[in-house]
Amino acid sequence: MLCHESSALEDARALLRQEIQRELKIKEAAERLRRAVSNRKSAADVDGQLRASRRKLEQLHWELQELNARAMATEKDNNPTSDAISPDPCQWEEITSPLAGRIHALQKQLTIETKVKQGAENMIQTYASSSVRDRKMLSTAQQMLQDSRTKIELLRMQIIKVTQAREGERRPPTQKVRAEDGVT
Repeated sequence: MLCHESSALEDARALLRQEIQRELKIKEAAERLRRAVSNRKSAADVDGQLRASRRKLEQLHWELQELNARAMATEKDNNPTSDAISPDPCQWEEITSPLAGRIHALQKQLTIETKVKQGAENMIQTYASSSVRDRKMLSTAQQMLQDSRTKIELLRMQIIKVTQAREGERRPPTQKVRAEDGVT
């Protein structure tokens, strides 16, 4: 059932993306028509069409975000053990140590930031492939992608640093002294 549900979600997301592309084309045509219209009555009619198109686009984007959130929740439901504490006492001890907890928290942040990066890439693809070039939204998505890449690199460096500190914490006292003297 879960496979069918994720497939249905993916199909719904694809349909929404197609509808967004269609609505972007309608909006672009209305904008061109607005520039070409000279009398006030026709201009008012076209302005009404533009407003309706913008509202519909906003609604479609909101629906796509909802489906994306639902897909992420389904993905999390399919993998419920990722955040659960293992019944194995050795692994439980590792999770309860402060450095292990820090590593776990950093890895969760890294997972979230990776999804943010993927979302920014999807937004860039959507805005770059549409016939209407919304430069402001494209620029915002590109900035989000750059920020996300930076955060990912920082998180990876922090994970390495904390992992190394944790390994140093695990060494027997004789190895610590030798490591400080430059002898391992």
